[in-house]
Amino acid sequence: MVADTHLFGKTLLLDGVLQLTERYSELYQEPLVHIPLLAHPNPTRVLICGGGDGASASHVLRHPSVQHCALVDPDDVVIDVCRRHLPELCHAVLDDPRLHVHVRDATAWISEEDQRGHCPFDAILLDTSDPGSCADTLYAVSMLEQLRDRLTDGGVFVMHVGAPMQYSEDARTLVHRAMGVFGREAVLPYYAYVPPYGTVLVWMLCVKGERLELPGVKLLKQRIEERGLKGLAVVTPGTYHAHFAVPPVYAKLLTPEVRIYEGEEK
Repeated sequence: MVADTHLFGKTLLLDGVLQLTERYSELYQEPLVHIPLLAHPNPTRVLICGGGDGASASHVLRHPSVQHCALVDPDDVVIDVCRRHLPELCHAVLDDPRLHVHVRDATAWISEEDQRGHCPFDAILLDTSDPGSCADTLYAVSMLEQLRDRLTDGGVFVMHVGAPMQYSEDARTLVHRAMGVFGREAVLPYYAYVPPYGTVLVWMLCVKGERLELPGVKLLKQRIEERGLKGLAVVTPGTYHAHFAVPPVYAKLLTPEVRIYEGEEK
């Protein structure tokens, strides 16, 4: 359903659950997309699992180094509805030749790609429904292992672990899975308050490597300038690291074992 709302404009709902809003969508999309892509020195191949509305893909393709973006979503109705009713967010990107849309279940598609031996990805983003929904198969340990193996060395992976204040048990489970698959030093939680959802959301940024190191402010400024990422509303050199400064009130809802970013030593 697409509803016209006073505060957020046109709003996409699936089974009555809010998915995307015309206004303020960047408050969700920018942390999801630009935080991992700015952590990578040169992302050229990106996989989005879910994201049939095209909003995440529109942010991914703002990075000029990206030559191939695969979007795998099982619901062609979502793609069609968003193309017709939310063109401001997705119409142009769905026609971008760098975007390759696959109307498939992502778990099956990834397994098939493994068998074909296709090129790995520099970044993989899970832009799916909340944990505990029909997207649960993507959060299984076996699938997270497959996704890790589909990354290049140093490739980045991000997954949404939900709203820890409301669903702390689910969030803890996913944090433990991420640490089990990638290693404790290779993952960091980050967060943002997203007004359309009315809550704080937490993601896990993971790297295929021994330890995840965040780019410094100087390097972030350089990457943002070189990539022409003008007008970002949420992710800037000044706010990037703040997303990783998870307050203790949220951190304790995740798990005591998770590594929390504590800033750079001067």
